[in-house]
Amino acid sequence: MKDAVKDLKKSLDSKDKVEVLSGKLMALQKILDKSSKEKVIHKNKANRLKSTYARKISALSKPSTKTKSSSKSAK
Repeated sequence: MKDAVKDLKKSLDSKDKVEVLSGKLMALQKILDKSSKEKVIHKNKANRLKSTYARKISALSKPSTKTKSSSKSAK
């Protein structure tokens, strides 16, 4: 489980393609589900890790549009 998390972190840092990251995310999710089923980790921790990495990969796939335009009207 730790190796899968480290591998995904390393891929995120090296800015791999989204398709590669998605494949690694699916593998990580499978491992986390098995770990929580076997009670190696708590199911909430598994879900939290899955959603965290899914959000990071999703942010890489979408172009960032965080610029705010000024919508105040001049009086």
